Amino acid sequence: MSVDVRQIVAADQAILDHYGMEFVSAAEGRARLRTVVAGKMMNAAGYAHGSLTFALADTACAYALNSAGVRGVTLNANISYLKAAKAGALLEATAQIIKLGNRVAHLEADVRCGEDCIAKGTFTFLSV
Repeated sequence: MSVDVRQIVAADQAILDHYGMEFVSAAEGRARLRTVVAGKMMNAAGYAHGSLTFALADTACAYALNSAGVRGVTLNANISYLKAAKAGALLEATAQIIKLGNRVAHLEADVRCGEDCIAKGTFTFLSV
């Protein structure tokens, strides 16, 4: 199956805009996305909402999978939040395929704010 990551990104533009995400790159089972923590993505404590961090990691994993020629949907995910990010912070997610099977793929993602890793996640995708 051939997957054009740029077409997937174009089709995802509405959700990328909602989260303020920017596609950086995807190739050979790896992908990078970034976003700036906007006021609308803050929680009551004044930090980036966990859903922003999760969406960034999950989407980076999807594009990493797409870059290997596979379309998939998240089957399971686990994320550990390690540090909070403040308004205006630049977050960057990197994802990579760990194991690609016939129907299931396992991926890892890190979300960084500068030198700090603020979240680590493991994701399982089902090929569709």
